[in-house]
Amino acid sequence: LRAAGDWDGDGFDDFLVGSVDGSGFGGAVYFLGGGPAIGAVRAAVFDLDSARFEAFAEDVTTLDLEADGDPDFIVGASSALADGALYVYVNDGTGAFAGPISVPHPPLAGGRGYFGASLAPRHR
Repeated sequence: LRAAGDWDGDGFDDFLVGSVDGSGFGGAVYFLGGGPAIGAVRAAVFDLDSARFEAFAEDVTTLDLEADGDPDFIVGASSALADGALYVYVNDGTGAFAGPISVPHPPLAGGRGYFGASLAPRHR
């Protein structure tokens, strides 16, 4: 679970939940938009067609990549592209996200790197 504040500008807190399937290979990120009542919560799902074997959503973190005041998020997929990858989603300020932008693992010496298995936001 990654709390994110008000992502869509409606005055209610929103949050993200990352979910890897039971095999640890596939997964999805759920954006849950807050509302005036529990029943008013809306959900958007972010996943990849190719994520069956990537451990997509093993970790999720939020940060403001463009310093525009709108929180963006990054999804880790530690089995993607052999050594792992990150997928970046950029918020337009209304709760709509562009992406994913794929960030492959950096060159790693020897074997599996599990890049994207654990993410941490940058604090200012």
